[in-house]
Amino acid sequence: MAFYTSEYLAKRRKKWIDSLTVFQYLEDGVWKTASINSKKVDGTDLIIMASAPSTGSSGSITAVRVYDKDGLLAGNASIKIEHSSIQNTLLKFVLPIKEV
Repeated sequence: MAFYTSEYLAKRRKKWIDSLTVFQYLEDGVWKTASINSKKVDGTDLIIMASAPSTGSSGSITAVRVYDKDGLLAGNASIKIEHSSIQNTLLKFVLPIKEV
């Protein structure tokens, strides 16, 4: 049986997603800031869509990280995405927030 009410957790998720403001990706050894396209709460998940713009040359994205509005590192992960030279790369962050 869960301790927190679903209403309280929904409110916390909303505050949490609002606090996440900087999404970065590591492309060929250089950290770059992605453009945030959308942020939403979907059930127990925080879903953020961000774009890595085209740079005119291909590259490899090998990590992502997220900062909150106070500049605190919220989380990071290693990934492997080949970034095309002519297209933006859409990054989808799915961050589950649930009581276990």
